[in-house]
Amino acid sequence: MSQRRGTRVSGTWIYFLITVLLIFSIGVAHGASSDGNVRIADGKLLRDGSPWIPKGFTFEAFVAPDSALEGRRGFPSEMQEKLRLVSLARAKFSDQSISSAMALGASVIRFQISQPGLDPRSKIYRQNYVKEIVDAVTAVRRRGVTVILSMHHGEWSGLPKQGGYPSASTKRAWQTIAPFINNDMGVIMEVFNEPGGSGTDKWGKWQGSHQELIDFIRKDLGAKNVLVVHGLKGGRELEGMPRLVDKLGQMAFGVHPYIGSAAHDSPEEFEKKWGWLTSKEVVIVTEWNALGRWPGCSDKLPKAASALLKYLKEKRLGLIGWAFDVEGTIYDKSGAPTDFKELSCDISSNSGAGKLILDFVSE
Repeated sequence: MSQRRGTRVSGTWIYFLITVLLIFSIGVAHGASSDGNVRIADGKLLRDGSPWIPKGFTFEAFVAPDSALEGRRGFPSEMQEKLRLVSLARAKFSDQSISSAMALGASVIRFQISQPGLDPRSKIYRQNYVKEIVDAVTAVRRRGVTVILSMHHGEWSGLPKQGGYPSASTKRAWQTIAPFINNDMGVIMEVFNEPGGSGTDKWGKWQGSHQELIDFIRKDLGAKNVLVVHGLKGGRELEGMPRLVDKLGQMAFGVHPYIGSAAHDSPEEFEKKWGWLTSKEVVIVTEWNALGRWPGCSDKLPKAASALLKYLKEKRLGLIGWAFDVEGTIYDKSGAPTDFKELSCDISSNSGAGKLILDFVSE
């Protein structure tokens, strides 16, 4: 009897060990062994200790709290439509959508989060919104995928007229969410999405407000995460940028190289406006798309979009496509990737760079 029990236990342990090895090998094959931790060393962006080219997608599911989504009828029509799209994105966010992004090659998922939604002094602040963000980040991080949290202040955030530069509200918003992410180096903090203040001395205001925010994040919040800072004109321009200092040396610069009549659409202009910085600092393209319904669309749009992606490859830069969960951007209403096969430039256009983005991320 005792000999048989010993044999049975031994066989069980052999089965257990084989199972563990199989699970481990499957996990390695799918990148599950990765922690997704990010740092900057010797001027290079590293992920789990190796050079990293960030590729992935933006999710807008949590860019505004429920309090804004439910009360959107009181806003201007354009803002109502934006929040309607956010509401749809929120409803379909799931583990499956994370898995779909990963299957397409995403090593990073970027969540836009609401500055007023996280500011306890704001009328749309809700405590449950904090939990929703934390739960979403946890769902991504447990798969070893890196997360970017981008602090949003525009209409998408659920409250207009938040100002074009970091403010006391920005500090309070980061103070709300920072305790949940400070110890996770797989979360990058995009400190203020698309600055675009008006008036004179824009770079002076940009420098002062961003330096104050960076110092607050490091000293008052104790965060050691990699930080991402945008230039002016909605993150499209770094030309003439004054110096910022991060005492930890963990600061990168984010670019949103949207093209069209009001932006820049040739390699020469890419280089002049922001590309020059890639030889001096870490630069991440944290958001991009090209849509036929946007202002500035012309028959040159497909060529300019292809030129940008070629330029990114030559610079060994990645791309985070906008937006994985907003209909009519990467995917059209039918679920097919947007493309330029039948380009049209009007408010009802279905043309877009979705197919180009998906191909770029999957390479």
